[in-house]
Amino acid sequence: MATNVNDPEADALTRKFAHMAGVAISEAIVIATKEAIASAKNPMTSPIAVLEAALGLARPDKFDLSVEAVESLLLEFMDERGIEICDLPPARETTRLALAAAHRYRSERHGLNLGDCLHYACAKYYGVPILATAEE
Repeated sequence: MATNVNDPEADALTRKFAHMAGVAISEAIVIATKEAIASAKNPMTSPIAVLEAALGLARPDKFDLSVEAVESLLLEFMDERGIEICDLPPARETTRLALAAAHRYRSERHGLNLGDCLHYACAKYYGVPILATAEE
């Protein structure tokens, strides 16, 4: 399941859900994310996503913790939910898929960055959807 509130249809659905539930949009996104993870048959992520999450959460305006401290929180979070960290695809395949993502999506209004292209490559390789938020 991909949740991207930059998509007008997804944005409208998220706003409708937030209104019906009487919660803020950000809380509605958290709820949708929890439900998506809970309903996934084989939840998985990549080392790139874990690194990106750890660096983001360690920032002073987030948890303001060391990356080492955030690592244990992330691993515990993933273990409790049965989220597996998958291997990266073989180098040639990662390169091909990441370049295809850059070619296809880089010119859009919210073009993909390096990490996004690698997330796309992993998701395509494993045939799984990408779970994203409003800023992605």
